Amino acid sequence: MEAIGQLTGGNCHDFNNIMTVIIGYAGMLMNNLDEHDPQYLPISEIRRAGERAATLTKQLLAFGRRQLLRPVVLDLNDHLRDLQQMLQTLLGDNISLELSLNATPCTVKIDPIQVQQIIINLAVNARDAMSEAGTLSIETIRLDKNVPEIVKIDGVIAPWVMIAIHDSGHGIEKKT
Repeated sequence: MEAIGQLTGGNCHDFNNIMTVIIGYAGMLMNNLDEHDPQYLPISEIRRAGERAATLTKQLLAFGRRQLLRPVVLDLNDHLRDLQQMLQTLLGDNISLELSLNATPCTVKIDPIQVQQIIINLAVNARDAMSEAGTLSIETIRLDKNVPEIVKIDGVIAPWVMIAIHDSGHGIEKKT
């Protein structure tokens, strides 16, 4: 397993280098175009796809090498909006994705790759529970210190942010 992890890590590293070139050239092309140019949007999509591929590569590296967490401050609402297209693709045409994002920023300090992996895993599990069709809902909720569910962690009380995920799948059988 260690050898497979090293091989995968090497391939991911090489792939990430290729994606860096694609992202770089797309950025250079975009810099030479006006935003209203008909070529701007397709090149922008190439760049975004390259960035998503680079993020996926980082996820694979983190999984294969069990890398340390690298928390950064980010708005979960923005992060979920960025994931929306990829999640909808994973879910397929028969499952609709509904985002219900808090009106105020939901800023947290978290490893973006880890939270993305958690959301993707939950979405895939929900998809598998909805064999025909259904809905996956993802909601961000700010919890203020006045909410009784808040737990004091490391001396910090509030505000906290919760991600709630619901699906219309059949769920696990009661006997299980």
